Amino acid sequence: MINYTRKLLLTLCLLLMAGAIWANDKLSISRAWSPEAPPVVKVLAAYALIENKSANDITIVSIQSPDFNKVEIHRIESENGMMSMVKQAQLTIPAGKVISLQPGEIHIMLIGPRKIFRDGDTLQLNLELDNGQQQTVSVPVRKHNLDNSFF
Repeated sequence: MINYTRKLLLTLCLLLMAGAIWANDKLSISRAWSPEAPPVVKVLAAYALIENKSANDITIVSIQSPDFNKVEIHRIESENGMMSMVKQAQLTIPAGKVISLQPGEIHIMLIGPRKIFRDGDTLQLNLELDNGQQQTVSVPVRKHNLDNSFF
């Protein structure tokens, strides 16, 4: 009986430690927002600060949303004086670092909105991480003008 109890306690301790490591892999996402756009616009964007508080790199391998037909990660690149958006297969957030998704740089493209989003609405993004974890982010829609300072 003592051996069984020890094995059970050891197993529980290992499970608790694994759970603690699993929980630490979550990303901290703050200052998320999406600019309000005219109703005819079929592509929107989302921005945020993404912080990796863990000791390991974390990669976002896909993003989905019930509010859009497709969601992609894009980076603005300059080549021969021409700016273009380049789709990224994934986004890696280095251990202990913060990545800023912002206009004119890396951002989330929201393609084919399933409804019109107005200032004050919230859209949902579901992130899938390389370790199999899922994380849901609520993104408020805000009016956008040059005076807005979100970062």
